[in-house]
Amino acid sequence: RVGGVGWWVCHFAGGGGEAPVRAEGVLAGQGHDRLVTLLSTEGETVVCDAAATLGNLALFVPLDSLPRHRETLQHACIPLIALLGHESCNVRLSATGAISSLARLSDPMRTDLVQSSAALNALRAALAPDTPQALALEAARALTNLTDGNKGRCERTAVVVAAGCVAPIVEQLSRLAVVADQDDALASALLDALTNIAWGGDGPSNAIVEDGVCKAILPFLAVTSPLSRKASQCVRNLCAFTERQARAFALARAGVVPLLCALLEAEDHDV
Repeated sequence: RVGGVGWWVCHFAGGGGEAPVRAEGVLAGQGHDRLVTLLSTEGETVVCDAAATLGNLALFVPLDSLPRHRETLQHACIPLIALLGHESCNVRLSATGAISSLARLSDPMRTDLVQSSAALNALRAALAPDTPQALALEAARALTNLTDGNKGRCERTAVVVAAGCVAPIVEQLSRLAVVADQDDALASALLDALTNIAWGGDGPSNAIVEDGVCKAILPFLAVTSPLSRKASQCVRNLCAFTERQARAFALARAGVVPLLCALLEAEDHDV
């Protein structure tokens, strides 16, 4: 019965034109307290539904009411982070998705989350080559959101880099580049994460180049597609900031320039 209620609340707080109103209703009715409690139950389905619902609340809460509910949603962070190490892949997937949604809310929320070494270690582990792609996808999205925003962005990005999150992203991209039926959604999310990290300053950009992104990114620049547009945005960010000259030379030596020139002639104007 609890699982059924969890499923209903999850969808009640989910998408659709009235989603913000419904999310506001759940929060105003103190439903989040019960959801946080359900995160510590033993039933996998219940835990997954509770985590997914908290993610939906974070995703759809109206921006004008966010200040009233920020502290409320922050209370969910600790139990969700604990679930990132759960033995069930389904639970880890739901928790990672919720963390990703929470990281979209505000700069203070992002800063709180990156201060958790447990969260960053779990996200890094979720990007391992043998991880189910759905989980790796959510982890990449979470890292993209954590390194987004304005205030404290460079500091947060530096923490993400120091936690060793760049190397597995580059490794995943290198793996996807040689897979015939590559997962475009995962590759897109990984490129988004690298693009955001590269915008975090010289230190993060240097780390990306040092971890081998120059060669990993080439296959995504070689074919005109939405992925080539994202890859070129990553190159652009890598060529920013004070120490850009050394990174630009590294990219040029890897063969990026001819591929970018070819993309200039692409029929797709977005590319």
